[in-house]
Amino acid sequence: GNVNKALAEIERLVKGLDAVSQAAAHELNRELSRLREHSSALGSPQLVAAIDQLIELLRQILALARVEATPGFTLASVDAAALADEAVALYRDAFDSAEVALDSETAALGGARFHGSAELVKNAVLNLLDNALKHAPAGSRVRLTAAADEHSVTLEVADPPPLRQRLRNE
Repeated sequence: GNVNKALAEIERLVKGLDAVSQAAAHELNRELSRLREHSSALGSPQLVAAIDQLIELLRQILALARVEATPGFTLASVDAAALADEAVALYRDAFDSAEVALDSETAALGGARFHGSAELVKNAVLNLLDNALKHAPAGSRVRLTAAADEHSVTLEVADPPPLRQRLRNE
């Protein structure tokens, strides 16, 4: 009984902490937005850019807090190449149907792993592939490239313009 009471009290405290942090984040975001508006009206692009960075940092902190608090989104060691290959395999048929080539270059990853939420990263890659598919004309090519060093893993989805368009732009 005492253990159940203690667990119930911990749950109550965690919920209270969550409510306070959400309220604080909302207030911080509101004040940063006001400050951004005033800075913009004063014509201070450097200050606006700095405030935009703070707002983005706040958004990322809140997203990470949601991930850590959401069951099923556990952080673990993730095989980057397997995740990228799985995302490509899920979209291969859709790209083929749209007559858009889908290339994947994950060999550079070797056995690279990262600590994170496989589900969230895979969803991000899938969203990028979906967006590329929506905007890539038939006959074009979309490429998922991957690279890793000792500190990071980078996954990139790119849909380069057709060669003749690149030549015209250069």
